[in-house]
Amino acid sequence: MPRMTKRARELILAVVVFILITAINIGVSLLCARTGAGILAVIAPELAMLAVVLAAARLMRSPVRECFPLRPPSARKFLPSVSFALGVQLIASALSVILSAVIPGFSNSADDALFANYVSGVNPVIAVLAVAVVPAICEEMIFRGYLQSRLRAGFAAPAAALLISAAFFSAAHLDLYKALPAFAVGFAYAFIAYKTGSIAFTVILHMANNALSLIYAYGAGGGRGASAAEAISASPKTYVLAAAVYIVVGAFFVLLGLKFLGVIKLAGWKLGVIGGAAAVCAATVMTIAAFSAIDVVFAENAVCSYPTGPADGKYEAGFTLESDGECVITLQAYAGHGIEAHFYLTAPDGGTVELTQGVDPSFNDTRELAAGTYVLHCDVAPAPGNQSSEFKYVVISKIVSVAGSTSADGVITGICAFLP
Repeated sequence: MPRMTKRARELILAVVVFILITAINIGVSLLCARTGAGILAVIAPELAMLAVVLAAARLMRSPVRECFPLRPPSARKFLPSVSFALGVQLIASALSVILSAVIPGFSNSADDALFANYVSGVNPVIAVLAVAVVPAICEEMIFRGYLQSRLRAGFAAPAAALLISAAFFSAAHLDLYKALPAFAVGFAYAFIAYKTGSIAFTVILHMANNALSLIYAYGAGGGRGASAAEAISASPKTYVLAAAVYIVVGAFFVLLGLKFLGVIKLAGWKLGVIGGAAAVCAATVMTIAAFSAIDVVFAENAVCSYPTGPADGKYEAGFTLESDGECVITLQAYAGHGIEAHFYLTAPDGGTVELTQGVDPSFNDTRELAAGTYVLHCDVAPAPGNQSSEFKYVVISKIVSVAGSTSADGVITGICAFLP
């Protein structure tokens, strides 16, 4: 029987360790959810996965400096690394924008709501450590450190190791909706770690990315951060424009980063042409946006809980449309205890416009609404064991074209987050 080669052993080790940390991640996350661990639910899975990786490195006597390359790379590579990562992040954002246009509720999946709920009411310093610092260090040591080093030892071609490392990173997020954006960002970090020979830059970039998510979470939860009016969604017509801008500008930053990382040779004039195209594209979208105005017809941050909330879990909010028009109605809801919610509108003529209902309901569709006064209803079903479940919904608005068009796009947005 032929002996297993070293490359084969390293590949099998990487796959086995990934399966183990995924199982640990799921198990610890479920345990934290059942016990109401709060902010610990963010930290515990990360530390548990890192512990498995450290144990594997010790048991297999893997070289520490190879598995966890934390030595500072050349400072000259930092800005090109930032440029490359930013460009890939923008392209990943374009993927998210496109998916948001075709998948209802994509942009605000349940993970976002739980994320916001964990940090709600938590000391900002602790939140930064738990959400930005600890996950960045742990995940970079796991994916760009140990797993990527084992994959590189198992593959002759570095590209294969980087792609599989990114796939592992994407799968570890346990979110099918965000698989493609997470893969893109994971590949960017894997490439930077490969080119710099260190995970020092990727730790910094990962921390910055998580910190931005934390800022968003504070805006989405507890009434802090962005106001209701600032959370208004735009017309679906802007999805194509936004995606185009993200892709063009992102491509410019990717090429800029690759040029100064020494990966490609690109003449300065070519880079200037690409940069000019990116600037024109961005300016065009900004000009189009300047010829649109948002008429907020209702904006309120509200909290309702069952069974202690208003009317036993039933909430109503009225708003008025000044003119007829086709309205885009978008709703995202999150339930912390598997709670059902029912959203519908009462029309001026007394009729009912059904929107959506169910556990974690989401809705993204158009409705032709006549001018008049409407009432948005949100009925919350009782939580298991009569636990109190709160929700916060944000904003009803109308986007009105002021560029001489006789038609107007209406947008009604309700963002609902159920807090455990």
